[in-house]
Amino acid sequence: MFHKSKSTIQYVIQKWKKFGTSSNLPRKGLSKDLSTRDGRHIMHEVRANTFVSAQTIATDLAILRGKSVGADIVRKVIRKSKITIRSILLRLSRTGFVIIVPHQLKTPSQSPDLSPLEKLWSFLDKNLRTFKILNINELKQHM
Repeated sequence: MFHKSKSTIQYVIQKWKKFGTSSNLPRKGLSKDLSTRDGRHIMHEVRANTFVSAQTIATDLAILRGKSVGADIVRKVIRKSKITIRSILLRLSRTGFVIIVPHQLKTPSQSPDLSPLEKLWSFLDKNLRTFKILNINELKQHM
């Protein structure tokens, strides 16, 4: 009738009689320190300010939400979401570079440097790292 073994059906009936439910029961072990909402809050803070430290975010969580977690837990949440400061800055710098710089760069015909774009990227990278850039408008301003 159910296409299950007799022992499986017997176990489900015993579970129903004992606990009043057939759903999975809570398991042993530590519960999660942060909820998904807290994780989203951490990621929102990281996206808003990429230069904020994990310890600062942990103290903000303690103040705003009453959750006392360490900086290592905050780092785990950020690492799990696969978002790094380098990826955020790279995305901002590349989109700003496409918007501001014309499509064709004029280079001298007998340039001693074989790759002028490498110099340009290193120059932009060095100059942009000195500023705290949060959006494309600030990127345009600092370029």
